[in-house]
Amino acid sequence: MSGKRVKQIRIGLVLAALAAILKLGLMAWTEGTVDLFLFRSFGRLAAAEGWEGVGRTSAYWNHPPPIWFLSGAVWALDAGQGIPFGWVWRLMAVLADLALVVGLLWWSAREDRVAPGVLVLAASPLSILVSGYHGNTDAILAAFLVAACVVAGLRERGAWGAGVLVGLALWVKVAAVLPAALLTVWFFRCGRRSLAWFCIAGALTVAIGWFPLVFAPLRVALQSVGYAGSMSGTWGFTFLMEALGGATFASGPEGAGAAGVVQFLKWAAAAVFLLSGVHVLRRGGSPVEAVAVGWCGLLFLAPSAGVQYSIWVQPFLLLAAVRTGVVFAVAATLWAAAFYWVSLFNSGGAIISMPLSEYNRYWIPFGLAVWGVCGAAWVRGLLQRRPERADPGAAEPGGGGRAGEAAA
Repeated sequence: MSGKRVKQIRIGLVLAALAAILKLGLMAWTEGTVDLFLFRSFGRLAAAEGWEGVGRTSAYWNHPPPIWFLSGAVWALDAGQGIPFGWVWRLMAVLADLALVVGLLWWSAREDRVAPGVLVLAASPLSILVSGYHGNTDAILAAFLVAACVVAGLRERGAWGAGVLVGLALWVKVAAVLPAALLTVWFFRCGRRSLAWFCIAGALTVAIGWFPLVFAPLRVALQSVGYAGSMSGTWGFTFLMEALGGATFASGPEGAGAAGVVQFLKWAAAAVFLLSGVHVLRRGGSPVEAVAVGWCGLLFLAPSAGVQYSIWVQPFLLLAAVRTGVVFAVAATLWAAAFYWVSLFNSGGAIISMPLSEYNRYWIPFGLAVWGVCGAAWVRGLLQRRPERADPGAAEPGGGGRAGEAAA
């Protein structure tokens, strides 16, 4: 290994360690958002009643079964050992960020240099704010998905590992089904054997994690595979709807028209993710590049988006196109800072994840800036020229493109 590579890896490890320390400090200083309080309430119920208690959850429960059992285990630590639930829950996100960066640095050790996007990711202030404060599972989801896409660059050799990793991502959130679909297309183009290994590994992993749904009420089963309501937020097209007299939260008979628009945008965003990703793969892009473009298209059309969803996009965009990724990371960091500042200090002391409407003016411009960056990155990714490859088996280990620097 060259001295330059060793130096870059050391820099990456130092940056990742410093970021983890800052996250731990933020965890100790704050109590998190309403998401963290909801997970605590779910954990209390899971620890007391086991899987049977899932039927008593509110409409806010929209996660796969493994997260239910995990929240119960973390609550048991809180109740039995006195280790605060919020600290352990956010610690998992911090460790996921750290593991992702260390894994990418290790993977890059076989190349002449470390991809610049990995170093930016190691020190990302967006990750510090979201993982250290928010209290959701998005960092864990992102780590599994990035790992799956990077391993998929090995083609048949990585099919089994990619299947397991994407299956584990589906233990966290059902949103992982969209990248899973793109990886299915990737391995289909790699060959039947690769596709078979990927599908078998993924299906077995998902079956193990999702099996408890067989014994769950229908309402809970439907919630676990994704929130099906018509809630929209102050974001993108729905912000424009509100500005033109529409409803921010499209619910009830009076919001029926807006609710229809919201549902259309949700399904259109999912379709755009798939179509955009397949387009990138057909033009010679890697799985990392395909998912990056797909996430940007999805968030551009989505009827709502939380700050934490930026974590889904950031690592893929930094690996696929580092300059665009840096612009996105800066914009999303400003959005997160404004959003969390409002929720922590300007809402009557309440710990909330959706600031009160009277404070929207403080963070809406930053949210719309992120929305605009997503739209521009989506269009750029679709139009970018890549070397045509009829068979991904002819690609470099990383799948080609800038993402290959981290995946080779």
